[in-house]
Amino acid sequence: MKGDFSRFIFDPEKQYIGTLMQQGRVQLDADWNEQQAIHRYHRETSIADVIGPTGVPKVGGGFLIGVSSGGDDLTISPGKIYVNGILCSNLSSVMMTDQPYLKIRNGNLAGFEFPTENGRYLVYLDIWEQHITSLQDPQIREVALGGADTTTRIKVIWQVKLIRVQDDANCSQFGTDWKPSGSSTTGTMSAQTNPATVNDDPCYLPPRAQYRGLENQLYRVEIHRSGNEINNLATIKWSRDNGSIVTSVTVSGQIITAHDLGRDDVLGFNNNVEWIEIIDQRMEQTHQRGELLQVKEIDIDKKEITINSATPIPTLDTNNLVIIRRWDNVGSSATKDGISIGAQPISLENGIEVSFTAGTFRSGDYLMVPARTALSNNDGALEWPKDTAGQPKSLKPVGIRHHYCKLALVDFNIPTTTIGRRFTPVPNGDCRPQFPPLTNISAEDVNFDNTKCRKFNLLANATNVQAALDSLCGSLRNCCTFLITSNTDINSIFKHINDTTNIHDARICFQEGEFKIRSQLSLGTKHRKGHLIITGFGSGTRLIVENSETFLHFKNCESVTVRDIYVEAKKTGSDDKHLKGALNFLDCGGVSVENTKIKCWSGPIRGSTGITVRNTTRSQASWVRILHCLIEVGLEQVGILVVNVERTNIDDNQIYAGQRPSSLSLDNLLKNEHFRAMARRALISHAQYGGQQPSNMTNMETIRYNRVQAFFLTSSRLIGHWKDLIDSMGRAPVSVSEMRQRLEVAADNVLLNIFDSNRFPVFSRWRTLLLRSFKNVGAQGIVVVGSTNGDKTRILNNTIKGVQQGIRIVRIGYSLSELAPRKINTLSSQIRGNCVLLSVTPIMRHHPEGIFVGNFNGELIIDGNRVTVQYSPSLPTDVNTQVDGIKVYGLMGLMMLIRHNSVSSVHTMLFV
Repeated sequence: MKGDFSRFIFDPEKQYIGTLMQQGRVQLDADWNEQQAIHRYHRETSIADVIGPTGVPKVGGGFLIGVSSGGDDLTISPGKIYVNGILCSNLSSVMMTDQPYLKIRNGNLAGFEFPTENGRYLVYLDIWEQHITSLQDPQIREVALGGADTTTRIKVIWQVKLIRVQDDANCSQFGTDWKPSGSSTTGTMSAQTNPATVNDDPCYLPPRAQYRGLENQLYRVEIHRSGNEINNLATIKWSRDNGSIVTSVTVSGQIITAHDLGRDDVLGFNNNVEWIEIIDQRMEQTHQRGELLQVKEIDIDKKEITINSATPIPTLDTNNLVIIRRWDNVGSSATKDGISIGAQPISLENGIEVSFTAGTFRSGDYLMVPARTALSNNDGALEWPKDTAGQPKSLKPVGIRHHYCKLALVDFNIPTTTIGRRFTPVPNGDCRPQFPPLTNISAEDVNFDNTKCRKFNLLANATNVQAALDSLCGSLRNCCTFLITSNTDINSIFKHINDTTNIHDARICFQEGEFKIRSQLSLGTKHRKGHLIITGFGSGTRLIVENSETFLHFKNCESVTVRDIYVEAKKTGSDDKHLKGALNFLDCGGVSVENTKIKCWSGPIRGSTGITVRNTTRSQASWVRILHCLIEVGLEQVGILVVNVERTNIDDNQIYAGQRPSSLSLDNLLKNEHFRAMARRALISHAQYGGQQPSNMTNMETIRYNRVQAFFLTSSRLIGHWKDLIDSMGRAPVSVSEMRQRLEVAADNVLLNIFDSNRFPVFSRWRTLLLRSFKNVGAQGIVVVGSTNGDKTRILNNTIKGVQQGIRIVRIGYSLSELAPRKINTLSSQIRGNCVLLSVTPIMRHHPEGIFVGNFNGELIIDGNRVTVQYSPSLPTDVNTQVDGIKVYGLMGLMMLIRHNSVSSVHTMLFV
């Protein structure tokens, strides 16, 4: 508070509750201000005790953070909030970029700046107080008294800001005492007087005087530049008049024209002034400081202050008030950054010294030092508290005091393909604690201790009485062991079920809503479970996992039923041999998945499935039933994978290749060496190095270097151009291994577009066709594989679109001895009524097949299926890609019936 004050004497430790005026006494500003401070202290303390550190009224509450319609800004709702007992009001709905006390940065004008890093951010409120004089608010002056400057005001400033937090952060991680990192001041200051020197001047105060000034003063020592004492980064500025000498100005170049130069030579701007601070509203509200300028000269008559060129006047917001403030920094230690603090005391004037301890300081931090001149029996002294040893105490700054509270969590993203920014709300991201009127407290306003009722875990996530009642009612109505709502901590619930031995059978019910987690949820990995049922509200229940290919993983369960939910995994795995699904079942006795929509992510290599059911032991009896599901398969991924299951029924499902995310463009995919190896086959196929030239190959390219030669299939467009491309890479290859390596590198250069397209336009045109023809294709639709085909395998009435291989049944570890009739007469595999639409693109890992059966025992029936092929337009290669419609391969069992199938657009309709 930079006003014309004598001192501030309020001390809460004295426990005063008021001041009393006596008759015939002089009224002092310090007494009047102490009464205000006492009243305010009791008011704010009482409010904080009743409401808590932070609270938003349920009726009339404000500062609800939303996302603008375009997603590029945040909205702040009108209303009230209390922070540490301080009332803060937003009078109207505003955007974060247009809030009243923190404007967005405009060129060199200070203000709010958007983050430059993608991720999750905490939206928080920063509250502090601004001292207002008649310069900022002319209505304070009384016109009847000639516009006299009487009192000043204190104003609450609120600013909504952002700070980066962990990507999985939630509101509970930020307590009521949370502060932004680096916001606390830890350094302290002490003030004292240095020893007097003998002087014969009769106007000089006697040597015994500690403070040797002739006037009573209120010194202000303020941090100008943030930093710390150890590294000499923090600087100060000081004023003998509490920084109260100010005036409004206009600026032209390096000349400042003042509205006035103050009351007189003592309380004004004169040629003895060396340093002034210029500050506009943006500077004060953003940085709590302005810029220090060195005065060159002052023209009293013109009220013009010329500034030294070494301290140029900064860009100012002239649409609002601009003021200058006099500071009394003098000497060589005073610079445009202030006076650096260090280990040694800093001498101000008239015997006053200030010392700082190690710690951090923030711009705007200040302390005040009342100095009283010597009078008769009173030696001049500083009013500064001392410790029991009589030494000056080290005190923390009295201001500026910042108060913080959490408001919301949002995700921030800067698009990579378009210019702009985007905010996304976080589920359960409103962090404001709310309180009701005392006359309208309801059950949801009363806290509930959910640790006291753990027997059935029905109330594990209830935090208030109403939520507990709702959970009880919902559990009884739906017969749910666990009810998962939008307020449920899913991870803790599943961990509790998984870790607890006495929870054997359970029904877990998800209500409608979106449930996002970072990693998979597991059941049965700690203790074997019995019969589990997972249900939801169809596509209205969305289960999404961010950093795993699996949302739900079940292990060692007697049976698991999943139905009526939507599951999405936003990552693919890296283990091609042990694929895990968005729904993953390992060593479970029975598995049923019904009426469920599943989406697995895309990747450059096969790494995940929609559903995986796997048994690790051959003898384990098991069954699986997958009915009426909709499975969206990502690039190079698998729809359904069943391994080592006795009885399999996969009926009436739709499996299709979904859209590829924008981040997985073909250019990005080709950076993966495994995917690039697949793509290389579109350029180089059936390569032969050395030997006789094949005679039965069309579109064959031949390259010879002395005794080194290569024969391979390629696009007819490229025949005759490969040798020139290889020649451009340096000396001729001299060995078969070098030829093979050179040819592969040349192909990779074309795929990665790191060749001279002007010199080799035919390769450039080929690559353009590749980009145009490439589309999202899944690896496989349905795969049933294992050391036993089981008693019965039924794959019926499914629709499979956009994959390289439709249906595959493969038995491994097969022996002729198992063909004995007594072992196979009850076994059968049926593939009936399925519709398979294969997609052929220039880049494929798998040989395209509609239906494939490898080794079977018992009966095999393939009946009433339809297989067709869709070829990508503008294929850049005419290398022959063989497509098989129906193929039965390997050892065969007792009976095989293949009839009434429709196969078209393939090279081989039926192969047995």
